[in-house]
Amino acid sequence: EKNQIGSLSSSQKQSQQQQKKKKSTTTTTTTAYDVDNKKLAVLCGVLATGIMGIIPAHLMRSVGGGFDNESVAITAMMLTFYFWVRSLRGGEKYSYLFGILTGFSYFYMVATWGGYVFVLNMIGLHAALLVAFGRFTTKVYLSYTLFYAIGTVLAIQIPVVGLTPLKSLEQVGCFVIFAAYQLLFVCEQIIQKKKLSRTNSWKLRFRIFSIALVIAIVIMTLFLPKNYFGPISSRIRGLFVKHTKTGNPLVDSVAE
Repeated sequence: EKNQIGSLSSSQKQSQQQQKKKKSTTTTTTTAYDVDNKKLAVLCGVLATGIMGIIPAHLMRSVGGGFDNESVAITAMMLTFYFWVRSLRGGEKYSYLFGILTGFSYFYMVATWGGYVFVLNMIGLHAALLVAFGRFTTKVYLSYTLFYAIGTVLAIQIPVVGLTPLKSLEQVGCFVIFAAYQLLFVCEQIIQKKKLSRTNSWKLRFRIFSIALVIAIVIMTLFLPKNYFGPISSRIRGLFVKHTKTGNPLVDSVAE
């Protein structure tokens, strides 16, 4: 009878674990389904399911109730990327409100796994490229501002993280982009209000950003001697040192 009870409880545990796996994988892959082009929605969903359900590297990192942080972090990562892209969707006046959900998803990612640095920098890089390609709009500004403000305020509440988002050289770039967005928005508001010409608009931007650069240099001069900014993490430094096992830093370290 004891053996029967033991086997029953074991089978129940396996069943519960399988249900967790299905829920986690489903949550992760459905974020790829809702895209602008509805004709590609099914294809994107099927391909995402295939990637998450077949490739071992993804499968082991998307299992609810697994042994490591990555087991739930991939879902958080996908949700953050999804809500960020969703907040930029055209044709919807209030889609920028998804930036709020992006911030909360980012907080979920920070609380789960140290790989949140990758998520933060990818979104920051995308936001910078939107400006470079002339795609800066009020919607883009609100989306990134809501994401970064909410996400950072929540992230620093985690004891392990603390003020790292504002002190780490790997993350401070996104803060610079955040500050630049505020300046760009002010410039655009002045340009629209005064109806400045193209030449005068660029003069205004140059003047405001020059003042901001001078202030930033003064602040850096004050904080650098006090070691306010932390060094580059060992994960990144590991990419540039000699490795003895295979010679490949992406294989010998967790920098991948």
